[in-house]
Amino acid sequence: MRGIEDAAALSQKGQGAVEEARAEIRKGEYTCILIKGDQVVYRGEGRGVAPIRRLYEDTNGKKMLQGSILVDKIIGKAAAVLLVLGQVARAHAQTISGEAVRYLEKQGIPFTFEKQVDYIQNRDGDGLCPIEQSVLGIDDPAQAYQAITETIDQLMKKQTP
Repeated sequence: MRGIEDAAALSQKGQGAVEEARAEIRKGEYTCILIKGDQVVYRGEGRGVAPIRRLYEDTNGKKMLQGSILVDKIIGKAAAVLLVLGQVARAHAQTISGEAVRYLEKQGIPFTFEKQVDYIQNRDGDGLCPIEQSVLGIDDPAQAYQAITETIDQLMKKQTP
């Protein structure tokens, strides 16, 4: 299931919450909202994969991810990997990368989106996001997660004086 025209194909249960979450993300209030049933169970802020990664690495967060609907500002392949590992039921992205589309389709996770881009840009807007780059060519979720973690660790070391 792809594209904004397919938003109606989301299950009726939770659809109202999905629409509200989409509106909150468009307003810039949050970057990531998690829905279980018809209830919002998590609202996250942060750049990149940070909100989803925090959920995945937390025992309670991991339980919240399972079987949920995730609405996110941007889903690239790295975020898609975390969705697969977290066993989300479906996803909606304001913006999604072509690599994320291919990965989610291959992994069988239904999704919708408002805008598709070729790739997720780095923070300077002059190239590919380093976290996205770290998972290119990796289909195994566990290996991709390791690459994400290593890349974030390296980026954090560069920022520390």
